[in-house]
Amino acid sequence: PLLTILIQTSPIPSHPSTALLEALFRSFDRHMKGIRSLAKIYILCDGFDEVEDDDRVDGQSGDKKRKDGTKRGRVSREVAGRYREHLKQLRAKLDRPPFAAAPSSSCCGD
Repeated sequence: PLLTILIQTSPIPSHPSTALLEALFRSFDRHMKGIRSLAKIYILCDGFDEVEDDDRVDGQSGDKKRKDGTKRGRVSREVAGRYREHLKQLRAKLDRPPFAAAPSSSCCGD
């Protein structure tokens, strides 16, 4: 491949939906025709620590948890479950459009 594309994913409120990544891949096809035949694509999936809701306060800085349930890689049980389901759905979809048009793609340590 002439190009390597790195796509980062991490826990967000819209999970387990894969819609954002699907839109990104469609955008490649619409605005950068042919780029996927020249590129190796990696989807990098952030890790996280699942913690109790009260444990997401940073003891050193006193920062409070974010409204979306994440704070510096520390996520609530609910957010962790949604992200795990997102990763499962993403892996299952890699061999179908819009992802499948990439000749070489990899997800989440595959």
